[in-house]
Amino acid sequence: MQKKIERSGIKCRRCAIAKRLTESRKWDDPWFRRLPHDYKILWLYLLDKCSHSGLYQVDIDAMSFNIGKTYKENDILSVFKGRISVVNNEKWLIPNFIKFQYGELEENNRVHFSVIKELKSLGVYKTLISPLKGGKAMVKDKDKNKVKVKEDEMSEKYTHFLNPKFGEAFDSFLEMRASIKAKPTQRAKELILDTLHKHDINTAIKMLEKSIKSSWKDVFPLKDNKDGRFTKAQQRSINSMAELDAELAEKGEL
Repeated sequence: MQKKIERSGIKCRRCAIAKRLTESRKWDDPWFRRLPHDYKILWLYLLDKCSHSGLYQVDIDAMSFNIGKTYKENDILSVFKGRISVVNNEKWLIPNFIKFQYGELEENNRVHFSVIKELKSLGVYKTLISPLKGGKAMVKDKDKNKVKVKEDEMSEKYTHFLNPKFGEAFDSFLEMRASIKAKPTQRAKELILDTLHKHDINTAIKMLEKSIKSSWKDVFPLKDNKDGRFTKAQQRSINSMAELDAELAEKGEL
């Protein structure tokens, strides 16, 4: 029957339906339960409408029409903060969609390869799978699973890494630290990332670039004064961090 349909030039609709896994336990997830009704529907809509790579072609008018609710982009990104990453003006990425649908991506898997290819074309694949590139210590085989779990946790916690420019800036910062023989420990990286994620992504990138240019071991707020100097409070913070660096270096923790 299907062959007859294809010969007649009519595409089989059943064969074109995209099937994907769904998490039935989401209704027990406190985060999902706390969502307003309109945003519960929107979340399900995004999971259905995104590509097989977890990428959604941003169309606020279409989602508003289909759901029957007027949405605003800023409100959506605020409600789904940490669950959606802005790739560019036209696309959003849902990182956990990929993890749930495929697990760990492997290039020798035909389905996975098409996902990887699409993510690479947008420059988000490297930062998605390895948020701390260059920072993973050499470990024994028995510890590899622990490292993988740690990287997954970091990906979810530090969402700035989903922007390729931030990932590149952080990699450059780590390279600078290594060049001055002050390679940071895992704990030191996390403290630095905590500081950076208190700021919007553009400010965080500028903070990294300033530290790279000045060969600083840490990151600091940008200068507020028009004459380009730090405020007294910022200078005290820098001095305090310098003292802390010295103390950690003595203990071998930096």
